[in-house]
Amino acid sequence: MKNRGFIERFNAKGVGGWIKTPEGGPSKVLVRINGDNYECVASIVRADLEGFGRGFSMSLPGKYLGEAYLTIEVFDESGLSLFNSPVKAVISEEEKNKVLFGNFGWLFLKNDSNRSLDYLTGKIKSPENLCDLWERLCVSRKEKADKLGADLVTLVAPEKEVCCQCYLPEGYVISDSRPLRLLTNHFYDKREIKFCVPDFSGIEEGDLYFKGDTHWTFYAAYLAFLEVLKVSSLSEVVSVSGYEEFKHKNSYQASDLLVKTDAVNIEKIKHVSISGQRYIEVYNNKKVNTGRRQEYLNTSPSNFRVMVWHSSSMDWMKPFVIDAFKNSCFVWGQRIDWDEVARYSPDLLIVQTRERFIVDVPSDF
Repeated sequence: MKNRGFIERFNAKGVGGWIKTPEGGPSKVLVRINGDNYECVASIVRADLEGFGRGFSMSLPGKYLGEAYLTIEVFDESGLSLFNSPVKAVISEEEKNKVLFGNFGWLFLKNDSNRSLDYLTGKIKSPENLCDLWERLCVSRKEKADKLGADLVTLVAPEKEVCCQCYLPEGYVISDSRPLRLLTNHFYDKREIKFCVPDFSGIEEGDLYFKGDTHWTFYAAYLAFLEVLKVSSLSEVVSVSGYEEFKHKNSYQASDLLVKTDAVNIEKIKHVSISGQRYIEVYNNKKVNTGRRQEYLNTSPSNFRVMVWHSSSMDWMKPFVIDAFKNSCFVWGQRIDWDEVARYSPDLLIVQTRERFIVDVPSDF
């Protein structure tokens, strides 16, 4: 059980947020930073918390300013942790320098290890043999998938900077010769490869990406999954529920760009999920990021199996994939282990990556 309150700010300037308090009055708060306990009082009156709770704020003790990251937990006076506790605070100046501040509050990624913005704007040219390397990889993967009786679809999530370029600051222009554009043109007449890049034209930018995060929204992920099903060999026998049929609720997330700033580090989002009565998780190895494996069993009338090798973008597509298939398996990673594919024996094999990763062509196990 948790207190319904939220940690809203966790950065070099301090820790702040709100807690549900008895009768909406002041209450003590315990803030734990890297295991060290500090006390403060939630006494800030806020219009949005009237009669319900109080806000709290404390400066970050100076001894932590040299750290790169901090683990922060917050508890109410009864010992209940706040809803999103613990959080990971980004203190590193190097990480802060990865945020490009766009127009109207939009944030973008820069100075990352993939140098994605430099490739997107043409500052760095695409490798000359990129298309050949990707075709060789896709052909090899298709041959292996065909032997295992699986239909292979490669899905690339386009970058936020491309889909929301109208919010980029002055001086940043997306190049027509960026790597993914070249690959899309290269595979245009090679339909048997099933190299899928979703077409988001005509969709409002705010429906596609979060202002403070690099990832697409649930709606964008849903549209992308529709395109995957459309190009797959299962298009006539597998379908996904309508978008409005899923559970929708307002929530908050610690967006991956916002957490690198000294402002409020969470943003309000529309969270989408599948009813818990319709599926069960049958396996989870509990790994974080690369190597994480999760398997689900659904009550879907479809009697087909899907296996997905993916990046972090899949977290927003997962409910729709689970909804459409009887059995689904998700493995976080860009390098396919074909022995694992053979053991799971999927009807559809989805390999999902992000635009920023495609200049590094993976090699499978």
